[in-house]
Amino acid sequence: MAQSSPAPTGSPTEGLLVNLPFLLAIFALFYFALIRPQKQQQKQHQDFITSLGKGDEIVTSSGIIGKITGLTDKVATLEIAPGTEIKVLRAQIQHKWSQFVQQQAAADKK
Repeated sequence: MAQSSPAPTGSPTEGLLVNLPFLLAIFALFYFALIRPQKQQQKQHQDFITSLGKGDEIVTSSGIIGKITGLTDKVATLEIAPGTEIKVLRAQIQHKWSQFVQQQAAADKK
């Protein structure tokens, strides 16, 4: 004897309406916890990159320390030793040297 399963009740959209607030809450959580802070961080870094000028001492993401001697839209020329210049992408510049030293001093005090 085969058992018959009970017929489903309610409309197919009823499940969606029940789960919709939960899905929206998860999306809002991801937006405010992950996406928004990352966009703010990217904007701060972009503002920092555009504020750079000749003579600024900087630290690149690879740890190279140098003084900016030339700038274009995408490339910065750094003097890393007397008479030695290299070109790096502006996006790879992480900090000004003075900010980096202050951060390290604060970390050492902790």
